[in-house]
Amino acid sequence: MSNIRSVKALDALLEDWFTNLRAMMPDSLLVAIARKSPRLYEYCKARWGVKSHQPFSVVSEHALPFLFGSDFEKYSQVRVVDEAIYNGTTFERIYNILRTGFSMVGRPASGILDAYPIVVSSSYKNDALPLHSVAVVSEEEIPFYIDRIIMNFHSLGKPYDVEFPLFYVDLDEHTDVSKTVSSLAEGMGEMHKDEHVCHYKVSHWDVESGMDYEGWTVASENYSVVLDPIIRKYYDMLHPEFWKLRIYQKDQRLCIACFAPYTIPEPYLEVLEQDHFLFFPQTTLLGEVWEILYGAMYFGKPQVENLDFGSEYLYHCKRTLVITLNYLLSFAAFMQVTEELETLLAKNGQKAVWQLDMQDLTYLFGPDLASRVLPLLQECLRRRDSEPRKLIQPRIIHSSLLPNLFKDAYEDQNNEDFKRCETISEMVSCNFSNLSRLVEHRSRLVYTGIDRLRYGESFTTLFNKFTMYPVKDTDRLKALHQALDKRIDEGSVVPGYVLDSSQASAPFIRMFRSGENEDRLRDQLFRTVLFLVKKVCEFSNTTKVSRQTLQYIFHLLLVNPLHFRPFSRICGITYLACFDAKSGDYSVCFRYEDGDEPCDLLDYAVRFNVLKEEDYFYSVVQNDFTSSFSTCTQLDLEGENRLVDYCRAAVFVSAHLMGYDLANWQKWYALQGSYSTSIHQLGEWADQNLDRFFTNDGECDVHELMDSFTSDFSSLPFLFPTGREELQEEYDRNHAHAEGDQFVLRILPDFTQDDEVVRLYRIVYGFYLVISLLMIHYENAEIQKEENVSWIMEELKKVTGSIGKLPEWNNPNFISETHLFLKSIFHV
Repeated sequence: MSNIRSVKALDALLEDWFTNLRAMMPDSLLVAIARKSPRLYEYCKARWGVKSHQPFSVVSEHALPFLFGSDFEKYSQVRVVDEAIYNGTTFERIYNILRTGFSMVGRPASGILDAYPIVVSSSYKNDALPLHSVAVVSEEEIPFYIDRIIMNFHSLGKPYDVEFPLFYVDLDEHTDVSKTVSSLAEGMGEMHKDEHVCHYKVSHWDVESGMDYEGWTVASENYSVVLDPIIRKYYDMLHPEFWKLRIYQKDQRLCIACFAPYTIPEPYLEVLEQDHFLFFPQTTLLGEVWEILYGAMYFGKPQVENLDFGSEYLYHCKRTLVITLNYLLSFAAFMQVTEELETLLAKNGQKAVWQLDMQDLTYLFGPDLASRVLPLLQECLRRRDSEPRKLIQPRIIHSSLLPNLFKDAYEDQNNEDFKRCETISEMVSCNFSNLSRLVEHRSRLVYTGIDRLRYGESFTTLFNKFTMYPVKDTDRLKALHQALDKRIDEGSVVPGYVLDSSQASAPFIRMFRSGENEDRLRDQLFRTVLFLVKKVCEFSNTTKVSRQTLQYIFHLLLVNPLHFRPFSRICGITYLACFDAKSGDYSVCFRYEDGDEPCDLLDYAVRFNVLKEEDYFYSVVQNDFTSSFSTCTQLDLEGENRLVDYCRAAVFVSAHLMGYDLANWQKWYALQGSYSTSIHQLGEWADQNLDRFFTNDGECDVHELMDSFTSDFSSLPFLFPTGREELQEEYDRNHAHAEGDQFVLRILPDFTQDDEVVRLYRIVYGFYLVISLLMIHYENAEIQKEENVSWIMEELKKVTGSIGKLPEWNNPNFISETHLFLKSIFHV
């Protein structure tokens, strides 16, 4: 079993896989299983490929029914590829469809058809597939592998899906592409503001390609425009379930994807045998394209009906018809807004020359058909020849299509979780996390057929069932679209067409099910929380941890950007420190999407029954959900080991510091990057406020002075963190194996080396000492006064040095001298 749990090892594995593919003969056919494999091939080609012409054809499984009917014999080698085989349902289904195709055209598959996934799960067992020598991954490697593979796709500047039309526009080299993308989305919203068209940004934080986890520093973003409100949804007319544009960018190229999926009844597909032009008029260019594509579809009747997987092949043909119809219907929908998009591009100084990509069409229709329909579709764009036929909408019921054996448990858990949710985004996370855990994973043990994954929930189903629960979102439609888009990009939600044969109209509905990647907001986030809390308990030899300790350790590991290896955006989630003025403490919060309100991490874990809180102490809740996670994170192995080392050092530090010391460290962490700003604000405060607390007759309202300062600067630390070197020495004595690694010194930065920190410390601590001196001055008791005054004076000398003249304690002008000295402190 090979260890691929590092970015370097994974890159080497991908490069080796791609190099072997490039060695295929020119007359070979590569079948890349959608959705991941086509994009993975593109990523590898962009990174390690050559600029010369690709010698062989690359298609998705959607193109297979178009290939069997024309010159399939010309391919000397047919290779099925995917990023992995985990349970094997999808891979085996496509492989058997290909074997059926070979039988239909009278060719032996042996020696021609082979399978080449990049990795295979250690739990997968099927000797029937002729697999190349592939890497075997353990359960602990899979979370890292899946997440990292999908992260790579964000650099392509296009959507994950290959089933819908993509329209490209090349911009001038000096154009601000990001600004153009956002202005297109905003402009479309403004043009249709009376119809309540909405737009939003979907952002992702990723690890830089070719780098280890030195920080999730690469931001990618795309924009969506939801055009649902302008769909004419007449009750009796066939219409798309939703309609939206998604706008991507790569270098100086825009990519606009148009999604307008129609629910297609199976009887309509059967009518096509008598009326080819049921959906598109024969006189239109789209009608001509449809005639070419439908005429090339190879159903293989009647011989296919006698083959082992004949019924599965026919199902695949029908599904391919649905995909093809929705590609063209979405193409027609795009032409309704091309003029508006061109107007907006013109405002940005750009002329829209719409382009289609041959490879996009090849994925769906094969190389020969793609070359035939490409010029027709380009001409169709030029003419805006787009009107499909108006058809009757059969009665369609939108409800969850799930295996009966698991449906009740899934719905019961959803009902329990949805009551805890505050946003649509949280509900989507719970929904698909539960779908993965309670349906997909459990069905592996019961259903072994290749039709196991034909379940899911439509957009309408999700919208309707979420309506019953109160949430903070004011625009539920927008929130649901945005939540699904983000998770589709991250691979935790998978869309696809599923036949609902339980309905009289037998519709093919675009449904969503859980993907192979874990949901970031729920599964990946809680995986990280559980990992850290369990490690803290292990290193503390306890089952409960105080809130202050956990907040400190989370702050140190997830927010503090100063230590050797930052983890401030694990799972692509932004972590930040939020100050609570009432308690005077910092808490660690997170933000999943730009614009979200920060959410307290510990409170979030308690709300979803992952952690339990009793008297400010936290422990792990033992339930099915928390026990479903293995003892690992999504990090590469080196990153996880380093996180453990930091966690061990943080536990040691928290055990050796008093509570106020922990709070003090947190305050210094939180100031990172804003020392100069704080110094400037302190100077302004002193100039505007200091004089009013000192009277002309030599008195000072010390309590009002202190209250005013702390109300404005309650988040500033009064004391300098101490004991850093001493803690490291003590740690080395208790952890001999870690001697020389300096983990304590890494997690507790040396603030004394930063001039701005020293300046800020001298101001704040100096103020604290002077206030203490004034309070002693106004006390009546003489006990220990002289000793205290002497110590404060010595501290002031150390801290302020030659700044101003120290006030003389027994001088009648002590208050006025102190007033002048305070002014000098604030302008160090």
